[in-house]
Amino acid sequence: MQGLRDLGWIEGGNVAIKYRWASGNSERYAEFAREFVRLKVDVIVSAGNEASYAAKRTTATIQRPPDRGSESSGNERRRFIQ
Repeated sequence: MQGLRDLGWIEGGNVAIKYRWASGNSERYAEFAREFVRLKVDVIVSAGNEASYAAKRTTATIQRPPDRGSESSGNERRRFIQ
């Protein structure tokens, strides 16, 4: 969060960050991606390959930072910035 603040992005001010946890259920990744497409978020940040692939399959228009090659832990967190 400090890095975002350093760049002028203030949570609750000019950026909203939404978190979703799959709790080991990888089928939820696509559900989360569809939800945030409906909300018209600007960026989807995901952790793990399966979550990244779900976001990629769901939307080609919402920006996604490059995958950092993290491995699936079964309890990955997805972050969505609106």
